[in-house]
Amino acid sequence: MRNGTAKFKGETHEGQRLQHPQRKVTEIVKGATTSHVRIDIGGGVIVTASITNEAVADLALEKGKQAYAVVKASDVMVGID
Repeated sequence: MRNGTAKFKGETHEGQRLQHPQRKVTEIVKGATTSHVRIDIGGGVIVTASITNEAVADLALEKGKQAYAVVKASDVMVGID
């Protein structure tokens, strides 16, 4: 993003956050307490978020499901409708 311009089609900006439109979860790698969730945001770009296993369960995330990647500074949050 440069000068408040969206880099990918459908991006929205909320303050200092960048939210991509819902995209497909491509992989979830679960560890003891934390999962790495990979979301294909288009243009050959994969975003990886490190979230708790509890959050994966609460969001009912699974491979192929649609989810948002919300980027704030060095953090990535994952959400669904």
